[in-house]
Amino acid sequence: MREFRIGERDYRTAPLDVFVQVRVGLKVSSVLTRALERTGGDGLPLGDILEVLAATPGEDVDFVIQSCLSCVQRREGTAWAAIYNRDAKRLAYSDILPADMLAITGQVIEEYILPFYDGLVSLVSGPEKKTPGS
Repeated sequence: MREFRIGERDYRTAPLDVFVQVRVGLKVSSVLTRALERTGGDGLPLGDILEVLAATPGEDVDFVIQSCLSCVQRREGTAWAAIYNRDAKRLAYSDILPADMLAITGQVIEEYILPFYDGLVSLVSGPEKKTPGS
């Protein structure tokens, strides 16, 4: 669970279902891989990420954002309330702007998905081979 602030509001993540983590991780990993291919592995400039996202099917982008928003709560006084209703596909707060949604999504990806992506890359590339004396 991670707490973070966007603008004037405090947010926190709740556990994201492991099966959703895998599905989001697979969709995000393809975006990351394509962006890295475009740059030759020299980092991920925002412009390249946005171009790759623009070419990504809208359903995939929606799935990633909606999945990430579904595990986030916002502080309201002393209580925490969900910011997204997955069944209704609606935000609970009208003051959450698109830039805020992307920032919140980024927080969730950093907490739950990047470890998955790192593990996937390690699985594909295999364990590091140690040389004698290292």
